[in-house]
Amino acid sequence: MFVFTVSLLKRFDLFNGSNFFINLKKENYWFPFINNQGIRVSLNLSQTEKSSFFKLSNDLDYVTELFVIKRTGFKWKIDSITINEPELATIFNETSKQIDFKKYLVQLDSGYQLNEIIINEGEFTDIDKLLLKFSVEKLLKHFESEKTNKLLKKDS
Repeated sequence: MFVFTVSLLKRFDLFNGSNFFINLKKENYWFPFINNQGIRVSLNLSQTEKSSFFKLSNDLDYVTELFVIKRTGFKWKIDSITINEPELATIFNETSKQIDFKKYLVQLDSGYQLNEIIINEGEFTDIDKLLLKFSVEKLLKHFESEKTNKLLKKDS
C-alpha cells in the first residue's frame, strides 16, 4: 500500500505540499438487494479544495474507477483497487522498483534492525521522508503487537 500511496502523490504532483484534499466521484449507483457488485469510485488529490457538498467538481483530473467499494453488513469497505490508467500504472511500476524497503529497517528472525540513518540536507527526498516514517510506524506497530501478545499470555 505504501508504493500505491507514493504513486498517487507522484501522479498528482503533491510532494511539495504537506496537506491535500481528496475528491471522490462515484461512477455507478448502488441498489440494495438488487446487486452487490459495489460502487466504482474515481479519485482526485489536490492541494486546494475543489468541491463541496453542494457543488460537484466534474472538471477535475480523476484516476477513473480506481476503487470498488462494497457494503458488508452495515459498513462500506474497499473491495478492490484496480489501476487502469496507463500513467498511474507506469508510475506505480517505476516506484516499486525504486523503493528499497530495507533502507532504514530490516526484519530479522528475532525482530528488527535499524540501519544507520544519515540525513544530508538537499539529499533527503520526499520519498525518503515517507519511507522513514513508514519504517518507524512499522516498528512501532511491532512493539504494540508484542505488548498486546504479552498481555494476552499473562491473562491466560
